Amino acid sequence: MTSLAVSDMAVLTALLPSGDDTPLSDVRLTQGEAARLLGTTPHNVNALVAARLLPRTIRAADIMEFTASFALTTDLLDLLRERNVVVSSKHLSQALRQAGVEPHVRLKHGDKLVWCVGERAAFIDRATCLLSG
Repeated sequence: MTSLAVSDMAVLTALLPSGDDTPLSDVRLTQGEAARLLGTTPHNVNALVAARLLPRTIRAADIMEFTASFALTTDLLDLLRERNVVVSSKHLSQALRQAGVEPHVRLKHGDKLVWCVGERAAFIDRATCLLSG
């Protein structure tokens, strides 16, 4: 098996045709590579595998599926920052819970929450309204 290093997966993704049948979707990833794509740590990726949100053998398609439905609190904070809404993870979690939005799962290792975001834009719009108003 040949291992190739890519410095920016987003650039590689943009060069390939879209769709689930692209060669990229079948690329196997290490937990470190998956962590870089998710913007988290290999430790958290291991916890996502333990929570059965990612399979033991992670493919690029698994990362795409995960990010289409779920987000870590840090992802939500980054998206809110893009809208000039800066809050702590604790404040975000409290605001969402007060609005009846519960995390999908709490990862075993540490205090990491995974949120079921469904339609990401609508979720962020709702969070922005909750935190701005």
